[in-house]
Amino acid sequence: MPTGAAMFTSTIGSTFHRAANVRMGLLSNRNEAPPILDPVEYVVEYSFGYDTRRNRYKIARFSNSTLWGPGTNICLHTCGIDRGWRVIQSRVNFIITYDETVNVGVSVTGSHLSTVNFLGLQEQSDDTLVEAVLAFNFRTNRVKIFPTPENVDGDPVLCSLSNKLCCSYFHEGTLKIFEARLDESWQLMILINSLPDPGVPQEY
Repeated sequence: MPTGAAMFTSTIGSTFHRAANVRMGLLSNRNEAPPILDPVEYVVEYSFGYDTRRNRYKIARFSNSTLWGPGTNICLHTCGIDRGWRVIQSRVNFIITYDETVNVGVSVTGSHLSTVNFLGLQEQSDDTLVEAVLAFNFRTNRVKIFPTPENVDGDPVLCSLSNKLCCSYFHEGTLKIFEARLDESWQLMILINSLPDPGVPQEY
């Protein structure tokens, strides 16, 4: 996204969304606003992205729906182009795990990449669920799913460091931060031992 540009989506009543460019002082009208979809959907996440190849802003919508079947449904609205939502993929084998404190969608943007990333669960062939990352690329409108780092204690938290997707773990005073590689593997980038528990008040 260009420096200084900021855009967002907001719900107007319960019918449609509107998008605004704060930097340029522009607000979409109702004819350009994508409508709100099925009210029975849950775990709905919206992410705003920038297609660096076509110079277009896009709004992606991720939802788990009882109407569409199990999995994550992904819709896209290209600002200034679309009048509503386009279904990019339905019933993706991935369930976004909702936690407003750690899973609001982590954006990573570069000259050749513009993704939003979510933590969730992916079903395996033996019906077990494993933790994974869903990455949606605003340039290609494609989805990629890959596992979180293996054999690491603690709960994963996605973050962006130096505009690179990372996954952090804190367990028994040890902080580990892994960087995602292009081959969908992870490399340990930061290791800090003997940190205080952030949930326990410290004496000074």
